[in-house]
Amino acid sequence: MENFFLNLGLSYTLSKLLPFIIVTIIGLILGIYVFKKSKNKLVKVAGILLIFVPFAIYFAMNPIYQGDFTNDAEVSTIDEKTAELKDKKFVVVAMAGCPYCFQAIGFLKEFQEKNKNVHVEFLVASSDSTSLLPYKNEINGAFKISLAEKPQEIGSLVKGRFPSYVSIQGQEISVWSNNNFGVRALDKVVANFN
Repeated sequence: MENFFLNLGLSYTLSKLLPFIIVTIIGLILGIYVFKKSKNKLVKVAGILLIFVPFAIYFAMNPIYQGDFTNDAEVSTIDEKTAELKDKKFVVVAMAGCPYCFQAIGFLKEFQEKNKNVHVEFLVASSDSTSLLPYKNEINGAFKISLAEKPQEIGSLVKGRFPSYVSIQGQEISVWSNNNFGVRALDKVVANFN
């Protein structure tokens, strides 16, 4: 249901919230209807419980994780250690052999497909060029991939948390770890390109 709202052009935040609002309203309508139409006390209790069933089912299929609605970016400015980020706007920092970084590629492809004006760059914090191969094969030309010029400094910028998402706006750098890159952060990245 989230993808439906995203395809309508709604923000990531609204697309995440609306399904929960809709199933809650459906539950309220069903519960109130059953409660009012029934004369049996047991069915009335079932009507009250029915209010929560659609929400519970949707939540079971699409849980809300702790970081889904966060926008807890750590903000800093570009300096000589992070100068390689200067002309970029949205960079995903990965580590060689990181399974979570590898998993992020599928999402990043979808993200870039839905947001044609967003330019994703995949930066591997490593000096070993062979560490790019698995990522290059999975990315398959969907977006730019490169090795960090200064892997230690980039690794320090993201505090050793991989993947990390970096949005650059002017001299300001916003960094999110994988755990706090939620829908509000996605909306900020998209706004950065508009």
